[in-house]
Amino acid sequence: MSQTLFQRHLGGTGMTQADQVPWLNLRAANGLDIPYVGYALVDCFVGGVHLPEKGVVIVKDECLGPEKGILGMNIIKPLWSILNQSNHPGLVVFRTNLPSKEGTVWAQALTECQRVATRDSGPPYESIVRLPKQSPVVIPPESEMIVWMQVVEGTKNQPLVMVEPLSDNETEFQVARSLVRLEDGRVPCRLCNPNPYSVEIPQRRPLAKVLEIKLDDVRGEQELTIHHIEADVVEVAVRQEPYTALGGGVSEVAATRSKAPA
Repeated sequence: MSQTLFQRHLGGTGMTQADQVPWLNLRAANGLDIPYVGYALVDCFVGGVHLPEKGVVIVKDECLGPEKGILGMNIIKPLWSILNQSNHPGLVVFRTNLPSKEGTVWAQALTECQRVATRDSGPPYESIVRLPKQSPVVIPPESEMIVWMQVVEGTKNQPLVMVEPLSDNETEFQVARSLVRLEDGRVPCRLCNPNPYSVEIPQRRPLAKVLEIKLDDVRGEQELTIHHIEADVVEVAVRQEPYTALGGGVSEVAATRSKAPA
């Protein structure tokens, strides 16, 4: 929320200054820094529901305007969970505790929560892959090759899966971690033989695993920003679209730092 809004309505709340919150870095959707002045924990009450100690970031007025704020998922998601508990009467009763306009906006936000919860209700697809019955496959010395593997069980088609090596599988070759499509019960696997001699791939033995990846988890080029922090340090930030029904605006950003390749 803006600094003026915080001071007017939450002036007595303790605020931690920005220089004392080194773990919190904010950037807008265009990759620019968001100047914020502090961070506070506040108790929120929405339609009679108590949401204790929710984090609030206080930003300079020029970011949002003096009387504006953005309601984040750190409040919306816990509220959705409470409304779905057996001891709560539900969304209809919740809306009666709010003015008509606010109740309509909250209903839109919570409907989106329901859509996401329904989509993610089932466990992600997971299976083991192995080489099908076929002619022997031999990887030449110090080389890589792509081999089509067969899933052991489950679905025949999946938009995206992550191929990962088995943690307890000690072999003379390596399976690369890769994002691929599962088609007709098969996936392409990238294999590497780092040895100075040829290696034959064993048939009908588990060689890797595949795990379903949601399309929403895959970030495209337009959703990433890369910042060179130091000569050998790169910070990669993921831009996330905010929920705009409650006033939308600045994106929430998750960032990680890593050493740049030599």
